[in-house]
Amino acid sequence: MFVEIANKVDLQSQIDKAGKDLIILEFYAPWCGSCKMVETKVNDLAKEHATVPFLRINVDEMEELAEEYEVTAMPTFIFIKNREVLATFSGTKMDKVIDAIVKYKQ
Repeated sequence: MFVEIANKVDLQSQIDKAGKDLIILEFYAPWCGSCKMVETKVNDLAKEHATVPFLRINVDEMEELAEEYEVTAMPTFIFIKNREVLATFSGTKMDKVIDAIVKYKQ
């Protein structure tokens, strides 16, 4: 399931709502070539793992959140469970993202 994050309050609400469940933050930009390159795979993963919310954050619109999560490259995937960051991956190597979903989903 994809949720486009509108602001910091929206993100905090989604994190609170998830509680003990895994959520994935995807930091991206519409102009980012690497983001476009993995978009289909990310969409497939979101469908395959429909119980895991994928929260999409546009860095151009949410610079404050990108700074808060120390995003320096895109796409960046941040795995959160129990309000704690478990892992962070940047780039197009989706095998790392898949492995993290399997590891932290339970």
